Amino acid sequence: MTADAMTVKAHELRACLPALSERTQAQLATLYDDPTPDRCDLLVRALHEVATTVRRLGVELARGEPPTV
Repeated sequence: MTADAMTVKAHELRACLPALSERTQAQLATLYDDPTPDRCDLLVRALHEVATTVRRLGVELARGEPPTV
């Protein structure tokens, strides 16, 4: 599927990915440098947000696909 065939919501979700990636990478580095239970909890919640965003993007991509004939 090309970017042109994506739904508006898929474009919005896709646009979130770089920021989520940067945030997650920074949180992982901080956790590595100074592991604490609170940082672990924060990262688990952040990973849940990443997983939810990716799942929603997948659903939107499926909805945006043209029907096959």
